[in-house]
This record gives sequence, C-alpha cells and structure tokens, in this order.
Amino acid sequence: MGRKINEDKYGISDRRYKELVYFCLQYREWKKWLKDNTGRPAGCPGDMLPKGKGGHSDPVAALAIKRQKLLCKCRALEMAAEEASPLLAKYIIKHVTDGNITYRYLSMVLNMPCSKKKYYEARRKFFWILDKKI
Repeated sequence: MGRKINEDKYGISDRRYKELVYFCLQYREWKKWLKDNTGRPAGCPGDMLPKGKGGHSDPVAALAIKRQKLLCKCRALEMAAEEASPLLAKYIIKHVTDGNITYRYLSMVLNMPCSKKKYYEARRKFFWILDKKI
C-alpha cells in the first residue's frame, strides 16, 4: 500500500487513504473493460436496437452509462496524477495502479528522473488531489 499520508497535512484519514489506494488498483480493470466493451452489447444485432419502452431494459443505454462512469473514474485518476506532477504523472499512475511496482523499479528500470523524497511527496499530493476529485 505504500507510505501513509500525514492526516494533519493532507486531511485524509488512514481509512480514506486505503479506499483511495483500492480505487487506484481497479484502474487496469476499468481500462480493460473499456477496451473490451466498445460496441453493442452481446446479443444486440445492429439493425435491432432495443427500444427500452414498457419497463424493458435498454442494454445499449446501460452500456453507455457504465462506459461513461468508468471513463470518468479513469480521467479523475489521470488528471490527479498530472496535477500532482506533470513530470512524474506516468510514474505515479504506474505505481498506484499496480500493487507490485516499487520506487526502486521506477527509478532503476524506468529511469524516473527524481529523488525518492520528491517522488513520494508528489505521490502524496496525488492522493490529496484524487480525494478532492472523487
């Protein structure tokens, strides 16, 4: 889960921080779902769109609504990383969306251009911004 957030400085409780961490860990699932669900719902031929009248479900609308919700979540995470540090945004996203990525990996393998202290400060700022966005 990484380093804790200073609640006095950021106003994020330990439980809220954990909630934000698990929110971020779902990012890859959302991206995969969005990639896999771009067209019509299964069983919905192109010339026979559901009408949604009389209490019947509308799978096309349901798909569109779910896509929009997931896109908004992904954008919130991406924008929070960008606002926290444009230079480190891609590293922050990689770290917070994969529970196994370490600072050492980011630094040594991906050649992240900053110190450990600077990175973790940007990461804490990311969680503070994300908390405000969601």
